[in-house]
Amino acid sequence: MEPAALLQARLELLARVRAVELALTRQEHARAAAALVRGRSHELGNQVQIVRLASIELERRMAGEQAELIGDLRQAAEAANTALAGLLAAARPEDRSGYAGAPVTPAVLAAIERARSATTLAVEVRVDLAEDVRTRATAEELEAAVLAAVLDAGHGPAAATRLQLWVRQRQIEKRPWVELLAIADRAYRVVASLLDPPGALHVVRLAAQAAGGDASVSEGRDGVELAVELPIAT
Repeated sequence: MEPAALLQARLELLARVRAVELALTRQEHARAAAALVRGRSHELGNQVQIVRLASIELERRMAGEQAELIGDLRQAAEAANTALAGLLAAARPEDRSGYAGAPVTPAVLAAIERARSATTLAVEVRVDLAEDVRTRATAEELEAAVLAAVLDAGHGPAAATRLQLWVRQRQIEKRPWVELLAIADRAYRVVASLLDPPGALHVVRLAAQAAGGDASVSEGRDGVELAVELPIAT
């Protein structure tokens, strides 16, 4: 493939990865904001509840205009409680506990085929996973993780000359997980920081964590291993 065509293909795939990364970053920020809102809303809700209960008791004891004023206060406290309940509901983080994402094997194989158009890196694929196994990751997140791993490994002065992608099922704490291994023949010092912002593989960790898993880099027997661990959706 001509260098210009290779570069264009790479840029197009990087744009796909970046779109997923931005979406996952927004979700991460939203979860942090939601946690703050929930904490402060509970504090405020406790104070509003005190006002509400006190106004009910005062309304019971008083008569005339004073009782009407206390009634207005009680109604305002109840309205505040309703508003806070709505705020807490809106601030709940995304729950994927019952979510089953895309089948892993077809999504990974499709992503690898896309990646081949944008790299000269020799990519060997090994799949030890049934085609219908799903995790909590979406098809877009799985694709972004694979594309990022392949494109990053084959880029730059310290680029790998070969890459093995291995998809398999394993047990972690007696639970079934999917493990995606990207094994490259390049120096550990080059890869070690890539999972930390603003590294090119930041999206890999974001995608894994969004699906209840994680990602890590370590030196293995056959090279540097980027391991993506995802719990299987049951």
